[in-house]
Amino acid sequence: MVSVSGRGFTPNTSRVVAQASPYPGFFHPLLFRHPLGYVLLITGVSLLAAWAMGLAALCVSVITSNVYAIVAGPWGLYVLVTVVMEITGHMMWAPLIMAGPYINTPATVAHTNWIPGAWFGLDLVLGGLFLVASWSKQRGDVFD
Repeated sequence: MVSVSGRGFTPNTSRVVAQASPYPGFFHPLLFRHPLGYVLLITGVSLLAAWAMGLAALCVSVITSNVYAIVAGPWGLYVLVTVVMEITGHMMWAPLIMAGPYINTPATVAHTNWIPGAWFGLDLVLGGLFLVASWSKQRGDVFD
């Protein structure tokens, strides 16, 4: 390589500082090919996370009629699981990381394409749990 002064130089690669990439790891090519599609995907992941929180609240509502427990229970679990995952070193499984705003943090850059499927699977499990719990509580048809 030639510098501005015309003399050659060799960069010192022994002191390379690791920097976070400004580019997202979550569906990286989609961001540059179809930016609107990327925004819709992040919005969809956030909606799946919100759907899971709503279904968790419905599951709690089957057990108790305490409004505070219904509203605060799922959020408390959300925060508790995030803290436990951070302590145990499994941040990529933390719900806060798998939700939209923090989806591109270094904890998830290598493993991101499964996140929408994970939220959808959790939604299916919580929805099924709610249906079974409400059916067993009513001891009748779920849709009555």
